[in-house]
Amino acid sequence: MNLLKTEGLILRSIPFKDYDQIMTLYTPDYGLISVVVKAARSQKRGLSSAISPLNRVDLVFKRGKQELHSCRELSALNHHLFLREKSDALRAACEFAQAIRTSQLPEKPSPELYTLLIKMIERIADSPSLSSLLAAFRLKIVRHDGLLRWNSICSGCQKNLETPHFYKGEPFCAEHCPSGGMRFAREEFELLEKLMGSRSFPEIETIPVSETLSFNVKSLFEIIYL
Repeated sequence: MNLLKTEGLILRSIPFKDYDQIMTLYTPDYGLISVVVKAARSQKRGLSSAISPLNRVDLVFKRGKQELHSCRELSALNHHLFLREKSDALRAACEFAQAIRTSQLPEKPSPELYTLLIKMIERIADSPSLSSLLAAFRLKIVRHDGLLRWNSICSGCQKNLETPHFYKGEPFCAEHCPSGGMRFAREEFELLEKLMGSRSFPEIETIPVSETLSFNVKSLFEIIYL
């Protein structure tokens, strides 16, 4: 019996049958995986606190015939209890988790992206700007996946763009942008460039992200991964 060991962040955890639990985790070694934990909600196993979403855990699992694997051992590394203390912190962490679930393919490992996710989650407690963190995380995911050509050259006419429009992950001028493209003012474009290239939390958190810009980044992200 070949058992695999890794760690991961629980992105989703739902009851299954009487006492079992199906968990979706993001791991550095196996990417996005789903496992069933037998008798997870049984008092005898004592796993009820370990199976909560947003916990970071160690797990040992056996591959299933399809995409649902069997968890054989599970232990909590970090419960991230600080996330339950403030509603905005919990909401931000759920947004991080949803971004990974939306964007990443099953069992496509990326240790770098996993490390970034964990650092972002742990930064939430001390961050003065959760909107900047979320915008930076979404942009870095898209850049990591190679789905955003973030420059000021129109994909249609090759001219320099004063006011970029983006359709999916491609830049266009107003004339050549397909229906459904999103317009970014030059100032917004420059701010998002800085967020994508940022290398430290203090750098990210000094970049102002308005409510409107935050919404537009989220919308661009969702359009790309539809």
